[in-house]
Amino acid sequence: MNARIWTAAAALAFLSAAANAALVNVFVPVSSPPTAPATVVPREMPETEGCTSVDQAVYGLESSIYQAEAQHWAHLMREPGFSIARSAAKPGMDISHPDLRSAFYRELAVWSSLEDVPDLSENSLRRINDVSMKIRLIRDVCRAG
Repeated sequence: MNARIWTAAAALAFLSAAANAALVNVFVPVSSPPTAPATVVPREMPETEGCTSVDQAVYGLESSIYQAEAQHWAHLMREPGFSIARSAAKPGMDISHPDLRSAFYRELAVWSSLEDVPDLSENSLRRINDVSMKIRLIRDVCRAG
């Protein structure tokens, strides 16, 4: 078997198991503001063409961190000198599912409306980064397959 194909297949199998575990084990503590509306996110992502299980894994991972990302972005945008125009990353740009992206922007609006927006702990920021890296790796493996 071709080494590249085997590597992609092995990585996909590993990541599928890791992503499924992450759906249960990824927890980012977020202090919800008292005025935050209840966010309704669909439990299952609709079927898409190709890489269906990967799309579902990505959806689950994104849904586990979007609220914390909204809080973090609201905090960042209040930093002196911060400019979205000069920032390489944009709020919500990595969220692939439209429903989750909309939920992210609703959360961001709530956090942004508060007078004080605390940043996340180092552990929570690291968790967001780790989950984001898993998502990128899963997408890369899907494209390679």
